[in-house]
Amino acid sequence: MRYHRGDAIGLVHSNSIRTHIYAAIAGKIKHIPIVWHERNLITSEPLDPDRLLAFLPDAIICNSKAIAERFMSGGKLPGK
Repeated sequence: MRYHRGDAIGLVHSNSIRTHIYAAIAGKIKHIPIVWHERNLITSEPLDPDRLLAFLPDAIICNSKAIAERFMSGGKLPGK
């Protein structure tokens, strides 16, 4: 990711676990909103890193209810 100090960046958007971590770091450092786009259904992995790190973004966009259910806690979807 390239960043130029003169750019007026208002949002960091990422769409994969590889970019989610970098986006979260950049957004937190620059104090700008972070949005993750989730589109992968994780079924066979012992650990879901996106769910573990879901506290980092300001919002999470899921492209289906099945994907959104990955982030359920206590039987409810989070406000994100």
